[in-house]
Amino acid sequence: MRTIVAIVGIVSLFSCATTKIYIVRHGDKASSAPNSDLKNPEGFTRARVLRDSLSGVGINGVYSTNVLRTIHTAEPAAVANSLPVVFYNNADSLIDALSTQKKKHFLVVGHSNTVPQMLRHIGLDPGFTGNIDDGDFDNLFVVIIKWSGGSVSKTLVKKTFGAFTAP
Repeated sequence: MRTIVAIVGIVSLFSCATTKIYIVRHGDKASSAPNSDLKNPEGFTRARVLRDSLSGVGINGVYSTNVLRTIHTAEPAAVANSLPVVFYNNADSLIDALSTQKKKHFLVVGHSNTVPQMLRHIGLDPGFTGNIDDGDFDNLFVVIIKWSGGSVSKTLVKKTFGAFTAP
């Protein structure tokens, strides 16, 4: 019996757990007004493409700022996964909280300044300085967090989704 307990303990110690956090900027917008809606077909199409891109992933939580363009970007994925859109105020606090949860998949929708801020906050380089360019809406940043043998590693995979937008 002790041998079985010891083996289970060793397997648990060296087992691997992975979490993925999908971080995107809101979809294409027609206005730079503070709480503007997507208001254009491209933005709503991008939100649906995001939903389709994440189908089969098994999203456990969908997070958005309380701004119409981010909410409307997050909603299709939330509905597809039977989840509410949860609002956040502090991007750093959110990414800190999500990055401690094992074996989960999250979608976070932010803004041109908050998306790179979150990545840099947890020690990842988005590949550019400053904010996301104003006309750039097609980035999908995948933060992969792995726990293995008592250590944690974080990597960033940069993808695009939907119609190409030039920075």
